[in-house]
Amino acid sequence: HVFAGVRGAMRKGLDRREALIDSIGLNFTPIAITSITTIVGFLTLNFSDSPPFHHLGNIAAAGIFAAWILSVTFLPALASVLPLKFKAAPEDKPALMARLADLVVARTRVILFAGLAFAAAMIAFIPTISLNDQWSQYFAPRLEYRQSVEAVGPFFGTEPMQFIVNSGAPGNVTNPEFLEVVDAFTLWLREQPAVTHAFSVSDIMKRLNRNLNGEHPAFNTIPDRKELAAQYLLVYELSLPYGLDLNDRIEINRQNTRITATMRDISTEDTKAFIDAAEAWFETNGNGVATVEITGAKTLFAFVAQRNIEAMFEGALYLILAIVVILSLTFRSIKIGLLSLIPNALPILVTFGLWALLVGQVGFSIAATGAVAVGLVVDFTVHFLAKYLRAHRDEGKDVEASVRYALETAGTAILATTVILAAGFAILITSSFKFNADLGLLTAMAIFLAMLVNLLLLPSLLAWRGTQPPKTNPQPLQEAV
Repeated sequence: HVFAGVRGAMRKGLDRREALIDSIGLNFTPIAITSITTIVGFLTLNFSDSPPFHHLGNIAAAGIFAAWILSVTFLPALASVLPLKFKAAPEDKPALMARLADLVVARTRVILFAGLAFAAAMIAFIPTISLNDQWSQYFAPRLEYRQSVEAVGPFFGTEPMQFIVNSGAPGNVTNPEFLEVVDAFTLWLREQPAVTHAFSVSDIMKRLNRNLNGEHPAFNTIPDRKELAAQYLLVYELSLPYGLDLNDRIEINRQNTRITATMRDISTEDTKAFIDAAEAWFETNGNGVATVEITGAKTLFAFVAQRNIEAMFEGALYLILAIVVILSLTFRSIKIGLLSLIPNALPILVTFGLWALLVGQVGFSIAATGAVAVGLVVDFTVHFLAKYLRAHRDEGKDVEASVRYALETAGTAILATTVILAAGFAILITSSFKFNADLGLLTAMAIFLAMLVNLLLLPSLLAWRGTQPPKTNPQPLQEAV
């Protein structure tokens, strides 16, 4: 934006020093506002439950602050000593942004309503997005880890799910009624298509009971007395090699035990359904002697995206409120502050709609995209509105001329910034880690759409509002006569 201003001023005949002063005077406030709003956008990542998001937001915010200071101090000083030459603009050939301004003014209604209709159609697809976080699919198919998981997963499973079963009181793990519930649930797990293997303390108890009764099949059952079960556990632990015990399966005070189920690589929705079914089983068959708590990596990733999206949604609300307040105070107009919501929120919503239409599934990465993208695309809106208000409010130009001025002074810089930012985030698409690839692609899409909104939809909206007849109070009949 600084160099675009210098270029425009020098092409009009100003020397380099005068062009730098004019550009800094024109862009100082917008640069400050965009830096502050972008910093706030990245800092909202601290609302996430994931520490890596905190680090990303804080480091990026620090870098943006440094870029802000350097852009208004070091950059002008450097530009004042480096050779800068720009040819005068040819009068017979309008610049790209001048032609775009002609198009916007001539086709205001078409651009405005066609853009809003397209946005509404894309936003309608957002409810069809499904959350799916499968750890193995975070890695690209070309990686050996992903290939190994997909090879063994259907046969042996890949991700364990842990069921912490509470007996209600210390020492109750050896209660026959409790062990019967544990055994019944273990058998239920083995019947589930998503489970490849299940193991619990009831398997040890049944095997010990059979071993100590001459391997008779009739004793392949849970011991019928609590004392007998406790003695079996004591004999078993005494027979284990040095350093081994049952503490990986039974809590030291004998109140909780752990059931492990090795799961196939099923979707997040199927995982949630499985968890609900397991909890419902204990509500029905726990017999008041056993309750369950489900944990493990599989359970974690079934809820990690939803948890972070909810936290980031709260952060996004604060971000949007901050943007409205900052712009309202800076431009001294609540209407302008509220108007800025359209070019800031619309690109993000349309991006998610397109993603729903093209991909249909999102994961952990979506939690960061909204805050990062809003913090970046607000820059376009601030620079455009700052140029528009300078022409309309300070110089007294009409709406059409102000829209032209804003496009001609800010449009080229917005276009260049879009290419730079979108290309930078698009590099992440080459990552073999799905989180990085999705974040890069979603953000690049949002930045590109934000450019279209700020160069087409926002100018059309301002031009359309300017063509509306002013509201007038009807004159009394006597005055009219």
